[in-house]
Amino acid sequence: MSRRGKIRARYRKVNLWLSERKYISPGNEIAVFNTPWGKMGLIICWDLIFPEIFRKMVQRGVRIVCCPSYWLKGKGGLVEPINPAAEEELVDALCSARAFENEIVLVYCNAAGEFSTPGFIDELIGHSQVVVPLQGVVKKLSHNNEEMIVTEIDLQNVVLAEKVYRLRQDLKQRPW
Repeated sequence: MSRRGKIRARYRKVNLWLSERKYISPGNEIAVFNTPWGKMGLIICWDLIFPEIFRKMVQRGVRIVCCPSYWLKGKGGLVEPINPAAEEELVDALCSARAFENEIVLVYCNAAGEFSTPGFIDELIGHSQVVVPLQGVVKKLSHNNEEMIVTEIDLQNVVLAEKVYRLRQDLKQRPW
């Protein structure tokens, strides 16, 4: 929303998690919209694992991507994880990779605490974080407790990353 309460974009999650597919229809559009800080994109949770959605946003000039999430540790899933920290490690790696490979600021906001429904209990991973290319993780909550991140970001680091990596320039020259 804008400062005046105007909705800037609507987004329906494109990539649904397995259990969501019974109840939710996926969207088929990306969300990129103008803000006073530049173009911003929005994805939700499992979208993070798909690099294609980021490339489409980059083609539209996105500089910042926000990803609200409800990512679980997987302890209540189909199999016990081989590494109990695997989901946290996956999300941390994806956040860094997506920021660097797309020359964007990635703001990942995950829920915290315990998730419980009849017959199913799991723990949310937390790990909310802000990642900037060339800088790395600016701020991260390495736990699953409720907390808010407030940090300043120098968007010139995104411009500098574009000069160093030239990924956006290379992408424009791709035939596909």
